[in-house]
Amino acid sequence: MTIGHNSSAILKSVTERLNRLMDHKEEISADINEVLKEAKSNGLEPKLIRKALKVARMDDKAKAKAQQEQDTLELYLNDIGILADTPLGRAGAERL
Repeated sequence: MTIGHNSSAILKSVTERLNRLMDHKEEISADINEVLKEAKSNGLEPKLIRKALKVARMDDKAKAKAQQEQDTLELYLNDIGILADTPLGRAGAERL
């Protein structure tokens, strides 16, 4: 299969632009990792920072779904006795 001259030029342009963007993406990823290393050296948990940012960037519908999943998980954990002896587990039991 061959592509026409115009399509070939478009493909070349698109791939060049994508390559530049991918280079920028790698640079940004390196910068992000550097900031997370700095946070870790100051006693913070990078994994939890990423999770907090993920939640903060969610729209309201996604936040509601995540909260519903968290509530359901807590119910499941409580039902199998994992949270029974924690403040969270006791609060859940009282709520039921």
